[in-house]
Amino acid sequence: MSIWLGKWFEVIIDNDKEDKIETLSPVFVQDREKASENLLGYIKIWAWDPTNRVLNGDLYLFDVETDQWYWIDLPLHYISGKPLNFLCWSELEGETTYGFTARFHGKKKKNLLVQATFKTKPYSRALSKKIVQSINWEAWVRTKGVLIPESEVPIPSEVIVH
Repeated sequence: MSIWLGKWFEVIIDNDKEDKIETLSPVFVQDREKASENLLGYIKIWAWDPTNRVLNGDLYLFDVETDQWYWIDLPLHYISGKPLNFLCWSELEGETTYGFTARFHGKKKKNLLVQATFKTKPYSRALSKKIVQSINWEAWVRTKGVLIPESEVPIPSEVIVH
């Protein structure tokens, strides 16, 4: 799983249906100007905990009201798969707790991750009953992300904690 460490993903989250307890619609756009009606964020994966099988990451979002970036701890709990194609689950906590499962898929050249995407979706059968029973998600989140070079991340370095 170390091939994912230090990698950045640009993420688009549909923000239009946030007030509903239903799933958010899947959205992905290449054009950042079209993303203005959605929530644009970035994920950085910074550590792998093999004992607990967790990829630790942070989700960075921009708050237009305060004109500042902030981050949310985002542990990605490994469920199954191989290092370049795996399934995990996580949640985003706030006024509403959103849960998701995510499929990560990557390609490597010369032992470096050169291309990668992920797609989140609601409940997956791959989640064990034990995990599902311990989670109190109020809503599901659907989004897609794509690997980007660190040089394209607009977050000021003082905001990045890891």
